Amino acid sequence: MRSHVVATSEVEVQELDDVADASDSEASIGDATVGLARLAELALAEARMSLTQYRLLHYLRRGRTIQSDLAFQLAVTKHAITRKGEHALDRADELLERYLMLVLQEVEDDADVELSRRGIEVFGRAKRASYGRVRPDGIVPGPKRRRPPERRA
Repeated sequence: MRSHVVATSEVEVQELDDVADASDSEASIGDATVGLARLAELALAEARMSLTQYRLLHYLRRGRTIQSDLAFQLAVTKHAITRKGEHALDRADELLERYLMLVLQEVEDDADVELSRRGIEVFGRAKRASYGRVRPDGIVPGPKRRRPPERRA
């Protein structure tokens, strides 16, 4: 990890605790999503990779036809892209998981940590399944058309 936030005085420790306490009551799916995006940003920066590069490597890993076209345009073999891309992607995935676990260490119950990890995996499967419905201007509703849960007051 490149940097650590360290409180240098008791006042700063109290301020950090106050921020943590305030954020507990304001948690939402949107807040969690933005938090995950920020974690990904930090982890990918450590991997020296942009989000776009990460997406492209995942696209290539899934074996989309663009892989051959991209290799041709770059005058390299598919194998060269795959080997280098696989290594970079594996490293980025390790960093993403490490950053996630650094956040999840704040959760006291190990079952909740596992539930959180599982929830992210389930979302990943749903994301892959919905890939064909994503458009530049949004996402087309899927076959199950579930409504978002009602917000609690």
